Amino acid sequence: MRKRWVIGLLLLVGAVASAQEPLTLEQVLAANSAPTVKATWHQVRHTELLTENLESDGVLYLEQPDKLRWETLSPVHQLSVFSGESPKGRFRMPTEKDFRVSLLEGEEYTFILTPLRRDLKQLFSSVTLKVQRGSLQIQSALLSSVDGDWTFIEFRDIVKE
Repeated sequence: MRKRWVIGLLLLVGAVASAQEPLTLEQVLAANSAPTVKATWHQVRHTELLTENLESDGVLYLEQPDKLRWETLSPVHQLSVFSGESPKGRFRMPTEKDFRVSLLEGEEYTFILTPLRRDLKQLFSSVTLKVQRGSLQIQSALLSSVDGDWTFIEFRDIVKE
């Protein structure tokens, strides 16, 4: 009798667990998208060529579908703007279809994205996104390259309009 009760309980837990749909990157991107997004960011960049990490702060502006303004405010002012075109042709914002996606669950969600597009593979070997539970807001991104270099970006003061 006891074994049946345990087996029944396990089946019930399994049925409840399978009824819950796993979180997808598409859901996270939808929760973080808006016609325009503004955020401040803090970046730490590690390169094998230097003994110390490089840190910088700035502002990000994103306008759907393909406009991006990445402005570094300190330590040196620098501005990069993508508005649908790049020197080598049309600029296309990556989508979830451009990556193989793995999800880890803990205090927050962790998405590990491995690029599938050749141009993205040249930029990094993986992207790790930390996503806040509940709001599904992207908190940080870790971009890793095959040569051991990495860049960690923490997003703050996110405003969606």
